[in-house]
Amino acid sequence: MKLEEKIIHLLTQRKETVSIAESCTGGLLGQRLTSISGASRVFGFGVVSYSGQAKQKLLNVSPSLIKKHGEVSQEIAQAMAQGIQRLSQSHYALSVTGIAGPTGGTALKPIGTVCLSLISQKGQHIKNKILHFSGNRSQIRRKASTAIFKILVQALTKGGSHGNRK
Repeated sequence: MKLEEKIIHLLTQRKETVSIAESCTGGLLGQRLTSISGASRVFGFGVVSYSGQAKQKLLNVSPSLIKKHGEVSQEIAQAMAQGIQRLSQSHYALSVTGIAGPTGGTALKPIGTVCLSLISQKGQHIKNKILHFSGNRSQIRRKASTAIFKILVQALTKGGSHGNRK
């Protein structure tokens, strides 16, 4: 069973929902979820907030937070997840921001740097992760979407919203 199918199945079984805020994946998370029949029962909100302006206007990410940490950071990923969770009131909110390349990388944040966040309803469970992927732009985007989906599946199969902060 593909990750997307597993997510739709688990959320449907649990009668729960998911929302997503994505940047470097540019809609890939939403595309992957909505390719599965029945997704509309569990997925209703998705925002592609590619620019800093979109993150601020759509997800209420603070400009000072962006200035302090940069658009690719754990802090921004978490703020994006919190923003989409506030809008959607879904059981789970996912976010992805990163540098897919082939340009845009720095010594501190090289190409392939991706920040992910998962928040459950009312912020009860928060998981943030910084990963570094190799490959071309398409491969990095795909790996980032798979990584956040795996984090969600783990949350759904390990007790869901009663979890660890990391």
